[in-house]
Amino acid sequence: MIARIAEAHGGKVNGSRDTIGTLNSSDLVGTIKIRSRLLAAIVRFADEICENSGRAAKYLLKHGNLPTHNLIYHKYAASILGSVYGSDDRRVNIQFVLTTDDVSQSWGCEERKQEDGSVIKSVYLIDEILDRLEKMDRERKYCNIHTRGTYAVESIRASIEIVDSKTHETLDKIPVPELMDEGYPENVHSSLKSQLKAYCGSDYAAKYITTISGESNGR
Repeated sequence: MIARIAEAHGGKVNGSRDTIGTLNSSDLVGTIKIRSRLLAAIVRFADEICENSGRAAKYLLKHGNLPTHNLIYHKYAASILGSVYGSDDRRVNIQFVLTTDDVSQSWGCEERKQEDGSVIKSVYLIDEILDRLEKMDRERKYCNIHTRGTYAVESIRASIEIVDSKTHETLDKIPVPELMDEGYPENVHSSLKSQLKAYCGSDYAAKYITTISGESNGR
């Protein structure tokens, strides 16, 4: 039973991503009722929000000893200052702090195939964060189906702050919209990267390459 609950963590069952739905709503161990779907949903969403700077290999990052294809995942974790679920407001609050060094370049990742068939091997950290927030919101909606009645996560509120690598002065704050259920269900919302395209990719990175270059010339 424990193995089945753990296996519902992700992937597909018979081609379907509804892995939690394949579990029994409840099972019995002796006279004890086990709510398998509820437990699976708790574990699955908890994994989404458990990333934080304490899980990043900071020493290896600092000294450049991580495999290139792992860099973005540790950079993502290292940028999370806090990730907390508030039971009163039923909201996840997640705070990202990125340095100018973090946003001025792309970071290695496992090969990813794009919709146009091209393959990328590196991504910008802000792009990764926005993609991960959208995934977190999908998991929020999915897991709520199986946890509502016991608890629910009604929204995700994220803050992304850009600070100077040397002085730690705040240079920019990215206005990430709160992720929640709103509007008629058939409405198709644009992606976070579409909404915040001014903060994504190489164009935004170039702003901080210039800043860092200017500091170097000033010295």
